Amino acid sequence: ALLRAVNIDGAKVINEACKQAGVERLVLTSSCSVLWSGDNLLNADETFPYAHSPFDPYTATKIEQERITLAANDPAGKFRTAAIRPHTIYGPRDKIFSSMAQRAHDNNLKFAIGNGKNLVDFTFVSNVVYGHFLATEHLERGGIACGKAFNVTDDEHMPFWEFSNRILRKMNKPEIAYYMNFHLILFVATVVNFFVQLLKPVVKLNVTFSPHVVRLVGTDHTYNITRAKKELGYRPLVSTQEGIEICLNAMKF
Repeated sequence: ALLRAVNIDGAKVINEACKQAGVERLVLTSSCSVLWSGDNLLNADETFPYAHSPFDPYTATKIEQERITLAANDPAGKFRTAAIRPHTIYGPRDKIFSSMAQRAHDNNLKFAIGNGKNLVDFTFVSNVVYGHFLATEHLERGGIACGKAFNVTDDEHMPFWEFSNRILRKMNKPEIAYYMNFHLILFVATVVNFFVQLLKPVVKLNVTFSPHVVRLVGTDHTYNITRAKKELGYRPLVSTQEGIEICLNAMKF
């Protein structure tokens, strides 16, 4: 209910408020996740259809949010819209990166799900912001960005757990040592999730270990950013390695 209220109802309210206030350009922070159904997905560009079976409520509501916002575009009129789709945003003081770095510092980052070879894309926060600025610049009347979505990442397909290993290496810690079978862990997560749902009417369990998380860290999901490069002139301002260093420098251990 909360995701629907924020992502779908919120999009409708913002679009209408912009029109009433005379705002002519709106860039939505969407997500590459609108293309991902939970299975392996490599180098997907903007011609790929929306996820045929959204894997979680977040994805389902982001798909509808993007549809609503892009449908509101009127290239010849006074309200033009576009969507920037980052993937796995990270930056200084964000909770996920901070938690990962803290675990690395405490020598608790030793296990990984899968064989360590599944590829993903990350997006440093400055690159996300830059993508928004470029899209805004190209939302002039009849502009090339009008009514379009653009994938925006660090443009570095890399193994998901390599990101963690880069943090570990930067902190002079041993790299991840144990890789657990993806299908076995997915099965365990599915069983755990079943019992969590079964017990929901009786007791509320706060369990973050879920099939969604297992698929998120154990499958391929990379995205092609050629459209953003050609039409917006996008290039990552910060590399993934630079982004990791910026984030670590912002932390005090």
